[in-house]
Amino acid sequence: MPIVDDLFFRKLRPDSLIVSILRLFGHGLKIGRGNRLKTASGKYELRDVIYYIVKKLDHVDGLKKLMKLIFLVQYDAGILPSRVVKYLYNSEPLTRTEFYIWQLGPYSDDVYDIVYNDDNIVLKPDEYGRTIIKLKHDVEIVLPEEVKNRINRILRKYCNWSGTKLEHYTLKKILKFELVEEKEDWYGVPVDECLRRRGISIREVDLAET
Repeated sequence: MPIVDDLFFRKLRPDSLIVSILRLFGHGLKIGRGNRLKTASGKYELRDVIYYIVKKLDHVDGLKKLMKLIFLVQYDAGILPSRVVKYLYNSEPLTRTEFYIWQLGPYSDDVYDIVYNDDNIVLKPDEYGRTIIKLKHDVEIVLPEEVKNRINRILRKYCNWSGTKLEHYTLKKILKFELVEEKEDWYGVPVDECLRRRGISIREVDLAET
């Protein structure tokens, strides 16, 4: 049986008809596009983060997996159950994007837009319904060493996990949902807002200052 993965990202984006209906009849759900960072400040962009991950792994098995790896680069479960660590660089989100809660966990419009519109990225569907993500050719990647080191740690730990396993991990360990279904009450809400409104503090760590 095919694995449901990128099909949901393509069909249930926040500007879809389904979401328009949810906005009208969503029983109080806050649906939105999150906080977008279209132009990154500093010396690198989200595009560089995506290029670096795909190049290190040779390819990524599906948008869901890539999305969750990028999320884990920026967020850590931390030691305390009521606290999450968010990584920054020069006072900006480390990956140069923000995430919000969506059907398959934390989601970024910016990641989606780059993956599906960047001329340097090649997409090839596989038999499981995933979109295999590769680089078309060697590209210039501009990333500070601190950012590369953070990405490398995440890839060493999670590169062999499936997108679905990463989805469940991020929902339970980072977003602190006891039940996966709890996310449905928070669709469209930015991750930081979702955490704080549920009493979970965010400790920001700026890698440019460490």
